Amino acid sequence: MVDEKETERNSRLLARALIKRTTIISQIRAIHAMALRVQSEPDLASEFALNAADLDALWFQFRTEDDSVIDLLLASDKLADYSPDLIAEVRQLINAAKNIAQRLIPTGADAVDLSYLREGTSSTQKPREDPVKSLSRLPDIPLPTFEGDYRSWPNFRDRFSALVDSRHNLSNIDKMYYLIGCLKGAAADAVRGIPVSADNYELVMNTLSDKFNRPRLVATSLVDKLLKSSAMTQESLNDLNTFVGTFSEAIALLDALKIPDTGSVAYPSIGQLLDFLRSRVAILEVVGESHKGSANNAPFKSTEKEFLLQFISIYRDMPMLWRIKSKEYMDKHKRINAIKKLTELLKVSRRNITEEDVKKKINILRTTFKRENNKVKKSMVSGSGTDEVYVPSLWYYKELEFLQDQMEEESGISSIIEQMVNRR
Repeated sequence: MVDEKETERNSRLLARALIKRTTIISQIRAIHAMALRVQSEPDLASEFALNAADLDALWFQFRTEDDSVIDLLLASDKLADYSPDLIAEVRQLINAAKNIAQRLIPTGADAVDLSYLREGTSSTQKPREDPVKSLSRLPDIPLPTFEGDYRSWPNFRDRFSALVDSRHNLSNIDKMYYLIGCLKGAAADAVRGIPVSADNYELVMNTLSDKFNRPRLVATSLVDKLLKSSAMTQESLNDLNTFVGTFSEAIALLDALKIPDTGSVAYPSIGQLLDFLRSRVAILEVVGESHKGSANNAPFKSTEKEFLLQFISIYRDMPMLWRIKSKEYMDKHKRINAIKKLTELLKVSRRNITEEDVKKKINILRTTFKRENNKVKKSMVSGSGTDEVYVPSLWYYKELEFLQDQMEEESGISSIIEQMVNRR
């Protein structure tokens, strides 16, 4: 019983797909017939120009319905009824009509607004010609394509809106077919499951916007571009122009994104970015000098050292995270906001770092420094000579010396650190 219902359903769908495909073929044949007549009947040129502009959309519709016919024939075990010559025949009709259109219609004629022809103007009545539009013989503007790169979405959205979406003489089903034809790769996959219909045009646009409109990711890529700018080896006009051009373009694009504040921590401003760049210069200078140091540096990779020095540098500039007797440290909200800000700044180098990672790193730094600092103090208190004073093996010990006067008794400082790490 189930198989019979499924067979009946497939038969109905097949009949519907065949009717739709036949209707599309009839429209294409009508345009081809008009193309043959227009050479001897020049009055048909305007109407033919309008119809010829729809040939690409009709071809896309034909292929869509033809694919549906193949699938349904295959499901009904009737694939032998399919005529493979039909595609070649329809393609030949379209090519012939387009060839005639290219010879008869001036270049760019399809860019002229001929919507008055759709308002019921008869073939015997000469349409009123707009003196401004009569001069608008512009070159063809190809439709943009979109493959799913979020950085290209704003450009695609604006271009498609200007060329297709804003045209009131196009129906939603026409806009739908044009839109589907512009999508490739991941973008096409994102809306593949949505049926092609006039009612779903807005749904497809909204789906694409929800998936690919990612201004914060675009902003991150722009910041990465700034950080990866080639270094200036000497002061020259060309290098300075390149530097100014790169930064001006990126900053202008960042401003154009108008990213809203989605939390208590503001998105880093350009001033903060430049401060960060200055801190990176200082860090790289330290790292560069450390390469000339002792063999104790050998186990560490330069990239890891660079990140740790960057971490300590920013951490040092946030006393509310380490000056335990200050009012700022006692303010829970200030500490939470500082952790968030520190995490955001570090994401430029480590995109996947989380607030929990930052808290654990702070705990490790403080605990390690305290252990080394206690060894130094004990060696000095023992009364030994200066030659026997303990020399810290921790390579970043001097970078953390700002914590020295914050070290309390073991139990007190441990509980404070543990509270700060575990508190969310």
